[in-house]
Amino acid sequence: MTPNIKIVDLQKRFQEEYTYLHLRFFRILSPGEGFATIKKFCDPDSEMGAALKMKKHGQINISGTMKVSELVEEFYNTYGIHAQVFRKSANLWMEITLTNNWTLTQQNNHGREISVQ
Repeated sequence: MTPNIKIVDLQKRFQEEYTYLHLRFFRILSPGEGFATIKKFCDPDSEMGAALKMKKHGQINISGTMKVSELVEEFYNTYGIHAQVFRKSANLWMEITLTNNWTLTQQNNHGREISVQ
């Protein structure tokens, strides 16, 4: 991934593979002991480098057997950026937290099950 790729283009490529998942990127605005962390999600029309100040370059191989927690960790370790995966639930996108140890395929399948009725 290069810094000049638009966030929306990366999101589209991810969602082509995982229809019921959505990938978002954010910056942390107020990290610190004793304070709530505030996430500011990046504008999808901005470039990765400009929006997130990518610190590193490299490549991530995303597969269906990868856990959500591993994907998030890979984005941080490889590029120094924060990512979050959301799963479709009917007509809402829910942040994945409690089931982040499920694989991307499991998450996508579950999203399909709870969205298609």
